[in-house]
Amino acid sequence: MPSCFSNSSQCRSSNRSSPAAAAVITLVSLIPPYLAGYLIDRVVRPVQDGVVPRSDGAMIFLYASLAIAGAGWLIDVRFVTALAIAPFAQILETGTNYFHAAYLFYSPEPTLTILQMGALAAGMLWWATRLPERTARHARTLAIMGFIVANLSALVGSLFGDVVGQSIWGPGYDYWTTDGGTYEAWEAADKAFRAATLVISDNAYSVLWALALLAIGAWSAHGGRRVLFNATLTFAGIHAYTQLFESFADEPLAYVGGGFAAIPLAWGAWRLNQWFAARPMPAQAD
Repeated sequence: MPSCFSNSSQCRSSNRSSPAAAAVITLVSLIPPYLAGYLIDRVVRPVQDGVVPRSDGAMIFLYASLAIAGAGWLIDVRFVTALAIAPFAQILETGTNYFHAAYLFYSPEPTLTILQMGALAAGMLWWATRLPERTARHARTLAIMGFIVANLSALVGSLFGDVVGQSIWGPGYDYWTTDGGTYEAWEAADKAFRAATLVISDNAYSVLWALALLAIGAWSAHGGRRVLFNATLTFAGIHAYTQLFESFADEPLAYVGGGFAAIPLAWGAWRLNQWFAARPMPAQAD
């Protein structure tokens, strides 16, 4: 290996390039927070207020997600890449909000969001097997983020059900608040829309979500995808405890049993991860 004494010109060149590279990385890392502020002020609020058409806002969110993911790949920081999921989810107005002393996750179209995020996760996992490792790890990061948002949307569906497409193609609340209609006319239009679209009850959502988690958990365990497997276990626990407390909220034993059950469940997850660590992992695993 050459030293600065044996190759001083190379060392001087390396020293000059390091500050330049650091400056480029710093500038690129500023893209996500800048885009976040821009999207909130110039896109999210205008779309919510009806100033910017929803289709135009969706395209801006898509371009922003591509820009953030590209910035994360360029500087090779997966945390930045993961931030691309926020504007990507906002294409269907899925996101978070804050009220007094309450942080909320909302998904007005849980079924469509699950399909959107499922396509992202499946596409990224498939793509990761065909990419160099430097790029593949960013693809897997986006796949996990898509999986997380899909499961949060499934949580919304398991609690409230879903009238598919209601917030996009339905009459909307503006039908009678600002468009000059009456509440009775909006109610009739909403009933007509419900009769013509797919309506999934909260109970059906709960069963379908549990089956999906079971299938994904088995598939990820068989393929040695440890990150995906742990994410599946986490949401299986969230799903189970949510349904337990939703069904038996007035039963004190539900809280006692749920607390005691958490101990063996945590121990089992720890032992499973030890087994994963000792097991040879396939090349495509997380």
